[in-house]
Amino acid sequence: MRDLNFLSICVIFLYTGLSQSFMTGVYSTSIAHTLTFNDYKVDSKAMLGLSGVALGCGEVTSGFFKVLLLSKTASIKRRMRLCLAAYIMFNLSHYLILLNLPDETPYEDSYNSAYLPTSPNPYLALFCSFLIGASDFIYQSELFATIGEIAGPNEAISCTATVFYSFLQGLGGMSAFLYAGNTGLLFQISILIALNFLSIFVFLFRDKRRQVEVKHDTRFVLETDTEVDSLPNL
Repeated sequence: MRDLNFLSICVIFLYTGLSQSFMTGVYSTSIAHTLTFNDYKVDSKAMLGLSGVALGCGEVTSGFFKVLLLSKTASIKRRMRLCLAAYIMFNLSHYLILLNLPDETPYEDSYNSAYLPTSPNPYLALFCSFLIGASDFIYQSELFATIGEIAGPNEAISCTATVFYSFLQGLGGMSAFLYAGNTGLLFQISILIALNFLSIFVFLFRDKRRQVEVKHDTRFVLETDTEVDSLPNL
C-alpha cells in the first residue's frame, strides 16, 4: 500500500467524500433555503425533489455517453477525455451556483439575490444539479477502474484499497458537514474547486505515465520478437 499510485489517488478518495456531501446535503439545503424561488411560482421545498431528479438524469446521461465511448477510443485516452469533461462540468456547475444562489443559504433562509440579475433562477439551479450528477458519475466510475488497475488480480490489495476508499470518503464527508452549517457557499465551493484541480491532476498524471509505460512495453516486445526471428535456425 506504499505504492505511489495508490497514495496519489487517496487525494481523490477524500475529494469524493467532500463532493458527495456538498451534492447531497449542502446544495439541496441551499435550494430549500432560497425563498425567492417563490417569485417564479416554484416552491423552494418542492425544488428539493426536482433537484434530485436532475442529479439522477445527469448520472444516467453521463453513463450513456461513457458506454458510447467504450468502443470508440482506447482505455487510457478515453479516461483522459472523460476526466477532463468531468472537470469542466464540475467547475462550470459550481461557478454557476455561486452566481445563482445567495452565499448564506447553506445555513439560513434567504430572500437575497446573488450576482446574476435574474438570480436566483430555479431552472439554472436544476441545470447545475444535472452537471453535478454527470461529473460525479464519471469521477466515481473512473476511480473504481483505477483501483482495479492498481490492485490487479490480488484480492488482498483490492480489499484494502476499498477499505481505504470508504474510510477516506467518509472522513471527507464528515469534515464537510462539520463546517457546512457555519460557512457560506463561496468558502465551501473554493475548497471543492481546489481539491478538484488536484484530483484531475492526479488522474491525468497517472494516465500519462501509464501511456508511456504501455508504449515502452510494446516497443520492448517488438524488439524481442525481432531478435528471436533473426536467430539462425538450428
